[in-house]
Amino acid sequence: MSKLAELSHAIIAKAERFQGLKEIKANEKWDDPKTPGADARAQELRKLLEGVKWQPGWAYCMGFAKAIWLEAYKALGMSTDLRRALDDRLSLHVVGSYNAVKHVTSNLPQPGAIFFMKKGDTIQGHSGIVTGVQIERGIMTITTIEGNTSNTEATAAKDREGDWVCKKKRQVSFAKTPGLYFLGFLNPVTDPKLI
Repeated sequence: MSKLAELSHAIIAKAERFQGLKEIKANEKWDDPKTPGADARAQELRKLLEGVKWQPGWAYCMGFAKAIWLEAYKALGMSTDLRRALDDRLSLHVVGSYNAVKHVTSNLPQPGAIFFMKKGDTIQGHSGIVTGVQIERGIMTITTIEGNTSNTEATAAKDREGDWVCKKKRQVSFAKTPGLYFLGFLNPVTDPKLI
C-alpha cells in the first residue's frame, strides 16, 4: 500500500471513530445516544479539538477536520515539518483555511480529503472529511464524516451548525448559491512543499 493510500485510510478511520456522537451541550459536550452512560469517544473528541486550540462553545467542523488530519499524520509518523505546515495553514475557520491552501486544492476529491464549503456571500462555511467519491452520469457525489452538522437533510444553517458528528452524502456543486456550495478539496499530501 502506498503512503498516500495508507494516509487516506488512517484519516477515514480516525473520522469514523466519532460517527454517531451528538451534542448534549451545544458545541461543548457530546455523547452517543445509542450507548448507556458516559462515552469515552466523546472525551477523546473534546481532547482532539482542544489540541487544535478549539474552545468550548465554538463551531467545530473545521476543528474536527484539522484534528483528524493531524492525528492521522502523527499516528503514521509523518514528518514534523509536514505536520507543522498543516497546523500553520489550517485554522478553525473554514473560509480562512481554504484561502490559506487554495493554491493546492482540487475540484476532484480523493478519499481522506478535507472539503471546504461556503455559505452564500458570507464568511461562514462548513467542512469535513471525504470518505468516498462516486460519479454517476456526470454527477459527482461524496460521502463524508462531518462534525457540527445535522444527521438529516436540512437547511444550510442546520447543515453547518448542527449537533452531530455523522456520515452524509453530498452532491458536489461549485455553483454559487445562497446556501452551501463547494470551494474545493485538500487531498492528503506527504510533502510539506505541497502545502
